[in-house]
Amino acid sequence: MKKDPSAKLSPVHQNFILGTVGSVIFGYTLRAIFQFQGVSDIYWVIFIALGPILGYFSGRERARMERLKREKAELELNIGEIKRSLALSTKKYRLLVENANDAIFLTTLNGKFLLFNEATCLLSGYSKSELKNMTLNQLQVSESDDVQKRKAWLDNGVYRYEEDWKTKSGNIISLSINSRWIQMNENRLVLHIARDVVKQKEVSREDEAAKIKKLHEHQLIESATMQRTIFSLMTEPLTSTLKTINYLSKQYTDEEEKLSALVKEWNNIRAMLKVLPSKNARDLTSSPTKWNFNDIVNQEIQYLKATTGSNLSFLQTTFAPDLPMVYGMGREFSVGVGFLLRAMIKALEIADRKELSVSTHSMDEHVMLEIWAPIKQSISFELCKLIDPFYDKEKKFTKEDEKQGLAVYDALFSSFSAKMDIGQEDGKGTIIRVRVPKTKEGKSITPKTTHDKIDDTLII
Repeated sequence: MKKDPSAKLSPVHQNFILGTVGSVIFGYTLRAIFQFQGVSDIYWVIFIALGPILGYFSGRERARMERLKREKAELELNIGEIKRSLALSTKKYRLLVENANDAIFLTTLNGKFLLFNEATCLLSGYSKSELKNMTLNQLQVSESDDVQKRKAWLDNGVYRYEEDWKTKSGNIISLSINSRWIQMNENRLVLHIARDVVKQKEVSREDEAAKIKKLHEHQLIESATMQRTIFSLMTEPLTSTLKTINYLSKQYTDEEEKLSALVKEWNNIRAMLKVLPSKNARDLTSSPTKWNFNDIVNQEIQYLKATTGSNLSFLQTTFAPDLPMVYGMGREFSVGVGFLLRAMIKALEIADRKELSVSTHSMDEHVMLEIWAPIKQSISFELCKLIDPFYDKEKKFTKEDEKQGLAVYDALFSSFSAKMDIGQEDGKGTIIRVRVPKTKEGKSITPKTTHDKIDDTLII
């Protein structure tokens, strides 16, 4: 049967037993000698008592020495494993740094490169041998604020900032950099971790363009729904009333002269209603096609007269004959032109004189629409209010509000490759110009949208 190692007596117990046994044997030997010489028995008793005491303390010292030997043996056994673990950890750390996507580099306080990974070379476009002889100042497009960095490092040891680098090929890249100073012996160095944020900015621009497109589509849907509703409400009762008046004029000839003026007015309304179905049919088309821009502008004017109840007597029109065709979605032309006319008419309510001029003409490869009114204030507020009718009048109209609102118009007009400009003439008024490309003979111009791909920036 195998003996349990735990059953072995400890060195303290062993030495205690040995000391006791030895002292007893030695004590009885002394007793015989002392009795022969006539010495008192108390001395051999003392020798017997000293044995266990010496055994106990020597046992404790022996146990301590054995424990130290075991610890030394274990340390010597593990020191090789510790060295191997440290070597493996260093190798893994170096592998991680060398293959990181972010640029990691160590520089002096003056910006001289000391250590760097492969990503730093890829971002800058320079080889390892070239970077070793360079400083950060040679890559930075503008001088960095070293004073601000040093202050931040003194505060918390870390500084986060963005800066532009000029690569070896001449391209400009934007980087987000985290830097912190580290102390090595007597030297203070700076550890940098840099990340290319060009792609992040492109994603932000794409998100903004998607939001504008979504808002544009929402506005078009609401406009088409409103036009269908208004057209239905206007045509049915007016047609019925016109038939009734014509019937009465034939039945009651004595009243014909009295009714003739009213019939004439309704005949004018009926002529106007012939314009509205054409506009409605154009706005409800589901695919781009060619359009007569004069008809588009004229129909929007007639539509405003019908919906606002005003004859717009202050409006003067000049349409160029034989105007070339334009290409795009009918509803987008309607919404764009309609918004500009409505904004001008609304702004004229507080103008010194009411006068509105609308003209079209051909210029180079474009069809031009010009809307002029003697408005001294900015037209941007009225334009932005049209796309956000719940805008609070008490709220201050900021540059950011104007930028966001006009961005919607840019997206709207760019959908059929048009460009809108707002001009202010000193003491004369405000003019809005819209430039639309002509359709080429036998070909159609594909309208641009906010989905057009943004040119990718070359990243080294």
